[in-house]
Amino acid sequence: ERIKDVLIVKAPQPDASGKLSTIAIQTDKGTFLVLRNSIAKKMEQHVGAKTDLMGIYKEVDGKKVFEPWVFQRKVEGQTPRRLPG
Repeated sequence: ERIKDVLIVKAPQPDASGKLSTIAIQTDKGTFLVLRNSIAKKMEQHVGAKTDLMGIYKEVDGKKVFEPWVFQRKVEGQTPRRLPG
């Protein structure tokens, strides 16, 4: 699933199991914890930034979480460049 204009925020509480990242995402549907993977580790540096994400919603320990596959950080005022071709 592709999600646009997502805000990366700090997770409300640390995860004792180690399955979840220290960040969460805020969408128009609510706030979701992020599953720990290599993409989530890269996203941790950009708390407070907007991004576009691609991934899937899953259920872990009874909570609905998001597993990111691809993220693209958005820089305010910057438009995407097209490569010549």
